[in-house]
Parts: sequence; C-alpha cells; structure tokens
Amino acid sequence: MSLVIPIRARTVALILGLIAVYLAAQSIAGRYLEDAVRADASSLFLNFVRTVNVNREASIPAWYSSALLLGAAGLMALTAAVKRACREPFIRHWFGLAVIFVYLSLDEAAALHENLTEPLQTALDTSGYLTFAWVIVGAIFVGVVGLVYLRFLLALPRRTRTGMIAAGALYVGGALVIEAISANQWYQDDGTSLLYSAIGTVEELCEMLGVVVLIYTLLDHWQQMLVNVQLQPVPPASDAPRSGLLAVVKPSPRRWQPSRPLVIVFFGGANLMLVQWVLAREMTALLLGTELVILLVSVAYFAGLSLGYFLAGRLPRSWLLPIGAVTLALHLALPVWFRLLVAGLDAVGEYAAAYILLPLLTVLVVPAFYSVFLPLFADAGEGKLPTLYAVELAGSACGVLALFLLGGVSLPAILLAYAIGLVAILLALRLRPLYAALLAGAAALWLAVLPAANAWSNARWYEQLQGLPAGTQTLYTAYSPYQKVDVLQDPDGSRYLYLDGLNHYGTYSGQRLNVVMGLIPGMLARPNNALVAGAGSMQMEAMIADFAGHVTTVEIDPLVVEASRRYFADANRMDTLTNRSIVIDDAKHFFANTDDRYDLVAMDIPAAYSIQTATLYAEPFVSAVKARLNFGGVLVANLTSDFEPGDLVSRRIVATLLPYFDDVMVVTAESAGWSFAYASDDLPFTRQDVENALRQTGETSFVIFETPAVRAIAGEAAPVTLDTMDIVLHVSLDWLRSRWGE
Repeated sequence: MSLVIPIRARTVALILGLIAVYLAAQSIAGRYLEDAVRADASSLFLNFVRTVNVNREASIPAWYSSALLLGAAGLMALTAAVKRACREPFIRHWFGLAVIFVYLSLDEAAALHENLTEPLQTALDTSGYLTFAWVIVGAIFVGVVGLVYLRFLLALPRRTRTGMIAAGALYVGGALVIEAISANQWYQDDGTSLLYSAIGTVEELCEMLGVVVLIYTLLDHWQQMLVNVQLQPVPPASDAPRSGLLAVVKPSPRRWQPSRPLVIVFFGGANLMLVQWVLAREMTALLLGTELVILLVSVAYFAGLSLGYFLAGRLPRSWLLPIGAVTLALHLALPVWFRLLVAGLDAVGEYAAAYILLPLLTVLVVPAFYSVFLPLFADAGEGKLPTLYAVELAGSACGVLALFLLGGVSLPAILLAYAIGLVAILLALRLRPLYAALLAGAAALWLAVLPAANAWSNARWYEQLQGLPAGTQTLYTAYSPYQKVDVLQDPDGSRYLYLDGLNHYGTYSGQRLNVVMGLIPGMLARPNNALVAGAGSMQMEAMIADFAGHVTTVEIDPLVVEASRRYFADANRMDTLTNRSIVIDDAKHFFANTDDRYDLVAMDIPAAYSIQTATLYAEPFVSAVKARLNFGGVLVANLTSDFEPGDLVSRRIVATLLPYFDDVMVVTAESAGWSFAYASDDLPFTRQDVENALRQTGETSFVIFETPAVRAIAGEAAPVTLDTMDIVLHVSLDWLRSRWGE
C-alpha cells in the first residue's frame, strides 16, 4: 500500500497567498471601521476586529503566519531528509533552515523578539526608524545567516535560488525595512494610529507572502529534483535511493525560455502603478476628495485585480490584443472622459450616480487587463510564479520611480511612459509591427493634443460642479504625491485654487477666512514670530506679515507652493515681502523637530475630509503646537463648521483645545461661513478688541463666545484622538449630503 498525494506548487501558493491578502485587507478594513464607529471596548464587533487584526498578537492572522512558518520548516526538514537519502551536499544547511523557521514560527506566535525592544531602546537611546530597537539584532542575525548560507545559496539550481532570494527579500523587507518605517510612524504619532496600522499591515503581508513564495519554491524544487516523494515501503532490490519510507525518483530535465512573459509582466507591473496614480488622483478630485472616496477608489481598484485573476483562465488569448488596444485608448483618455461623464451626470441631476458608476468602470477598464497575465502564464507553465512575481514587482518599482521623476512634470509625460509600456506589451503578445506602429502613432497624436484637451475638460468640470462662470480657463493642473492641484481663471480675471476638487481660495468666503484666521489675530497679537501651517494661496501669511517680525509657512506639498507663487502673487506678495520664509515639510514632523518658538500659529488646513488631515486636529498635534508657543502665544484653529450645541465636529475640535489652553475664544463670522477658535494660556486681546477688529475689516454679522460659554457649548464632546478618527466620517458624510442634496 502506498500513499500518493499530488501537490501542485502553483495551486498551493495561490491559495495561501490569497488567504494572506484577504487577512490583510480584512484587518485594515476592520481597523478603519473601528475608528469610524468607535465601538465600545466590550462590544462583539470590537472583539472581532481585534481578533482579525494582523498587528495584534493572539489573532487569527498571527496564527496563520505562524502556521506558514511552521509549514515551511516542515518542508525544509523533509527536503533535508530527501537530500540525505540521495547523499547530496548541504544537508546540515537544510536542517539548519528548518530549525531557524521553527524558531520564527514560535517567535511569531509568542512575540519573543519584542522583549528586546525596551532594553535595547533604553541602552542605545534609539528613536525614529529605530524606535523598535529589536531590528538592530534582527539585522545582525540576517547578516550572519546570509554569510553562513552564501555558498549554499550559490549552489542551488537557478530557479530555486531566484525563488529563495525573492522570498527572503519579501520577508526581510517586511520584517526589518517596513518595520523600521512603521516604527518611525509610531514615533511621529506618539503611539498607534490608522496610518501606523496600515504600514504594519503591509509589513505583515510582506512577511506572509515571503513565506508563501518560499513554500512555492520548496515545492517547485521537489518538482525539479524529484518526480515524486511517496510514503511507501521500498523493496530491498530497488535501485532508487532510499531513507526509511521515502522513495525518491529523479526527473528528466526541462528547458524554458520566458522572455516574452517576463517582458509582459514587467511592463504590466509598471503600467499598473502609472494608471493607478492617475486614477487615484483624478477620481479623488471628481468625487470631491473625502476619505470615503479614497476607500471607494481602493476597493474598486483591488476588485479590478480580482476580476483579472478570475478571467485569466477563461479569456481566449486571441482577445488580448484587441483588449490591449482598447485599454490603451481608454487609459490615455481616462482623465478627459471621466470628467465629462461626471459633469454630464451632474447636469441631469444625477451626480450621486457617479459614486456607483465610476467604481464600476474602474473595476472593468482600469486594472483588470494587467492582472490577467501573471496567473495566465503561471498556470500555462510559461513561467514560474516566484520569477514572474519578482519581475512584476520590479516593474512596479520602476513605475513608482517613473512617477517620482515625472509626477511633478505633467500628465502627458506620465501617459507617454504608460503608452510605451503598453505598446511593448502588445509587441510581446505578437502584435504585427505595422499595427504597433499605427497604434503608437495614434497614441503620439493624442498625447500631442492632450494638454489642450486636459485643460478644456478640467475647466468644463469645474464650471458644472463648482459653478464657475462659462469661459473659465485652466491655468495650472498637476498631480502631486498628495493631491490634485488646480488653478483656474474666470473671464473676469478672478483666480481659484482647488485641491482634490475642493476650493481653497478664490471665493469671497475663502478670502474672509484668511481675514479671520490671519489678519485679525496678527493685528491684535503683533507676533514677533508667526507660523502658518498649510500654504493654500498664502494670502493669510501676507496679511500676518504686515504686523509680524517674521512669518514661516510650513507646507508638505511643493506643488501647492509653486502654484501659489506663480498665480497668486497679487494676494500673497511673495515677490515683495522680505520677512517670510517657506519650509517644505509635514507639519507634525516640523513641530516635533523644531527648536523655534512662536507667538502666533494659524492652522490653514482644510476640513477633516481624510485621516491624514484629521490628525492635525487631534490631541498629539495640539500638544506639539502648544509646546512651541511662547506664553501668551495664540493658536488659531478652523472649526470647519458652525460652533453650536448640535454640531459634533466643531465641539470635538474645541474639546481637543480646552485641556491644553486656559483661554479659548470662538468667533463665528457669517462672511467666512465657519467658526474659528483663538486659543492661548493668556489671550493677548479681549472680546472687545476682536469685535472692533471684525467691524474694522468689514464684518457686519458675527458671534463671539468667551471661554465659559465655549466650555458650556462643548459640553461632554470627546476630544479628537488618533484612535477616535470618526470625525472624518462626519465631515465626509455632511459634505456628500450637501452635494447630493443640491
């Protein structure tokens, strides 16, 4: 009696990899919902979320990761036994790897390495990227193992060596490199946050996928070296090498030439990054830039990847060339036809339908085409999964590099790189050179007229969605790593600044916001050293500069600064003022590292439409700003809505300020449309001073609340913390309701 269990390496790896991706996606979705609903600590929902959180110990993902490592250890031990039966070299190395992975499995389950963090952090005084100081020991261990196993690695068959290197790069890259990035985020946020959890999820996913690639490589190594490994009695007369119940049979060699599949998956990986960039920037602007939209775009994109995987074994290869040509046309024109589609829906009163239609179109026409190739080639035996995946990752890295180099240049530059990649894919799919030349010529002709078409469609969208006058022109439009930046000019010469489709300057209320947040506190406080967090049009800084010794602007996005310098010089007087400077930096990082102190800090940041923006309203950031204010210094905060008993968002922002400042005065100016808080240990001006200043600057309708009234209205509202970011949902939903109700 013999027991033969056929195992397909690709099938095993695909199943294990999909489970890992699912666990990671479920974890970050659960973490997001945990922030959104603020479930009670004893609730069933919160317990479930923590059970599936990849960043927590004693969770399902932790068990799965430990099981993967233990499974890899078992495969290595079995491989060592087979090698010993065949009297092959490096048997001790295989057994050594099995022991190492047994320990890694134990460490994953019991988190042993974390016990090193506190003593090492204390002894070495680490911070930033080395906040989790155990990575120092981890890096040393990886280096030692690498040196010991170098000769072993070089002696492996090429395909096995490539797979083990890819697996090691994924696992070590997650365990050490991304761990260091998450440690720095923990250090900057002074604890856990949604962004930290997201980085940690990527880290754990890389580790799990690294082990999956290793398991695939080991199973594939068996298929290279052995026909099968059967558990059966071996007759004494058998010529096969034997070890107890293991019977080993050698295979016949097989040659493989994968040049075309490798070209396709490489450019597919690069183009996925390029088109995802354009999609994310454009859809976030078209659907008016909230955290809900960002989540919607992400879900649609990954659903498109899943659709491609599903179609991989069902789509006739003869269809790939025409689908590729259609994909090229749709993607090169994506910004234009997406804008016109949304503008058309809004024109007939169906703007809300865009939140359904655009994600569906994303699933069908954006990532699905490229995600077909890797499973298609792997299942057809035209390439091994680790090699194909490694090449696709290399292409993705090149795509990110192209975005880094071209992202600040122009949309046509990005799409030119994209077109080159897709034509290369079509040639690798055996498109005739004549047809490829015609397709490339048509793409070049479109790219030549794209700047005009891009500016025209952009202006038409703003006319329809934002009510700008007919004849408005696009003066500037660009994608930054953070947002889409647009400057428009109407026929009267008025200019507007929009970030992710949301107005930041140009309307009357926007200018009045600068008066209430900048001119009035600057005129009353007369600061020696002032700071404005967030550039926008930089008109606020110019207003403060007339009364201050020096004004510093801190802005994370250099494209916003560039647009403001070029198109809003009349408002910000950048070419004439000498008592001001600009720092390109994240505000949280700046306040955590500066030694300067300020008499006035104005937070010129938008409403909390996203998690990243909401962190600037949270307690850790308020605390960091407070630490850099002189006694009597003033923090000016935008409450993003009217401060009143029924408004939760403004009350929570005020509740965040009250524990840090003795005086909190709230001003609601009708012309600006929102309320604003002046917070200080000892306000250098009175209510009467503010009333006089408001009237002097043309404000006719306003309400002022002093500290006792502010405390009464804030009531029992909870402060904004990094673990209670549901403020984003409230702001986003209120904004979307206002749009859909128009």
